[in-house]
Amino acid sequence: MASVALLAGRIAAARARRTSDILQVIDGQQALSGAARRPDNYLAASGSLLRLPCSCCGRQGSIVVILNVEDGGVDDRHGGSWMDLQHLDPDAEKRSAVLEAWTLSWGLVILQAWQRRRRQNATSRSIALHPPPPPTPPPTGMSSFSSEGKIEPEQASNSNRPLPPSPPPSSTESDGHPQIQFDNDLDTDIATDSSARNRPHTIENDTRLCDIARHITSFREQGSGPHQVPLSPYRLCDLEDHLRRHHVGTYAWWVDSARYEYSHDTGLLSLCMPSAIHESFTASLTGEIERQLARIAEHNSALERFVKGIRRGGSPHIEFKEDGILIAKKIPDGCFNHKYRSRLPSLVIEVAKTQSEKSLSKECYNYIATSKALIKCVIGCDLEPARTAYKKGDRSANISLWRGRRDLAEKRYDIDPVLEKCNFRAADGQAVDGELLLTLADLTNDSIFAKHYPGVDPQLLSTTPITLTFAQLSGFLDEAESQAEAEKEVDLKGPKRLASSSPEYFSEEREAKVARQEEEEERRQEEEAGPLYGNAANDTKQLSEEQASRSMRRRSKSQRTATHRPQAG
Repeated sequence: MASVALLAGRIAAARARRTSDILQVIDGQQALSGAARRPDNYLAASGSLLRLPCSCCGRQGSIVVILNVEDGGVDDRHGGSWMDLQHLDPDAEKRSAVLEAWTLSWGLVILQAWQRRRRQNATSRSIALHPPPPPTPPPTGMSSFSSEGKIEPEQASNSNRPLPPSPPPSSTESDGHPQIQFDNDLDTDIATDSSARNRPHTIENDTRLCDIARHITSFREQGSGPHQVPLSPYRLCDLEDHLRRHHVGTYAWWVDSARYEYSHDTGLLSLCMPSAIHESFTASLTGEIERQLARIAEHNSALERFVKGIRRGGSPHIEFKEDGILIAKKIPDGCFNHKYRSRLPSLVIEVAKTQSEKSLSKECYNYIATSKALIKCVIGCDLEPARTAYKKGDRSANISLWRGRRDLAEKRYDIDPVLEKCNFRAADGQAVDGELLLTLADLTNDSIFAKHYPGVDPQLLSTTPITLTFAQLSGFLDEAESQAEAEKEVDLKGPKRLASSSPEYFSEEREAKVARQEEEEERRQEEEAGPLYGNAANDTKQLSEEQASRSMRRRSKSQRTATHRPQAG
């Protein structure tokens, strides 16, 4: 056929294993040429075929519903050749009614088809999908899949049983292919954090996420950074769910101590490993701001109650969402917030030691832009700007200040770079003359101040300064560097540390337990993959063989080690 129309489907709710669930198929879009997609690139998502009249030849043909995970599309195949599907009505309600009739009449079950933009720089791997076992044999006029994924001969058709109606051909075409748009009221977004729990844990998903988890563990042990980990096509919630289920120790570190940033647009996860200099400088800077706030509360009775409500927030996990969708997640080095506003801080401090100047400026800007200026002020400190120019002996350091302004009357916000890459320490290590001027207005929201402190003059916020001189900032950095230099380890010779237990020194009972756990895990994965496991995709079969080979090598190595282990005297 000259063309093939892809009918993209999306599932509103349900689990594939529960036959009692009623799945509503939402019709989609996309049209591709038949030559671009071959039948062996797809895996059947249903255990039975729909028998519908073909629009091309008019005879009764079996439409094989096939799911493509990468493109989120559903294809049709007629008699071993590609068929031009013209069963779509331009009326959205009629299309949905017909598709729902197909679903309810023939028990068609389709797993979630991700209707997202195409994966870039990703290899297409088919994931075996399996249907729930039918409670009764398929009715006459329907075909079924064999255990090997092949189509069995069709049974004799039953002319007395009515078939679902076929809509007339669609008149809306573009480049010879019918174009179908989603109904906005039915389109359910899939980028919510809760979708990770409803997603099936397949072998391929767990293997890919396991590789990412190993990289994160390796970066954690190295202690340097930053490191960028591409998560696409997965999301942050997928990784966190995998760590919670399979890497308990890494997950505990991830929740309690990890510093990272995540962008939904790029799919990149940036791991930050702060050094001792970084942490010491941040603590000194936030401590100085706290001391000045305490002095203001002590000498200004009008602002005492307000200032005592300002809290140092540390390094909280800040989530930025739009319409309930997580678009970014950041962990600042330091922040300040008022007690009546806990979700987003008003002042954020970012300290960079191994980060580039351009990246730091972009990060400070995005804090305000992503929060729509709810984060009012961002301080960016670059402790080693000369590293990008490979200037040895250059001890310069700079600071930047960004402010956001909200105009509720015009419903807009602006971002102003008040101070950009201003040196507070020269190349020779000497402090530069200057100061960083903050106000109490940078630490609170105007509406919160007017609501909870109606008797205080708002002008006091913008006229009460918090001053950080460049000499103070340079002193904080000198102190942090001297502490790091004093804590450097001296290379001394002595007894080695005791080695911890490793798989090579497992006892026979421990080895048997590990073997049972591996067999149980393989059995569980086979059950999740369904009856088509090992026959529907070459990569799935190869993955199983590799797992079995690794398990065999591990057992043989353990046995050899146990045989040659010296006996205790």
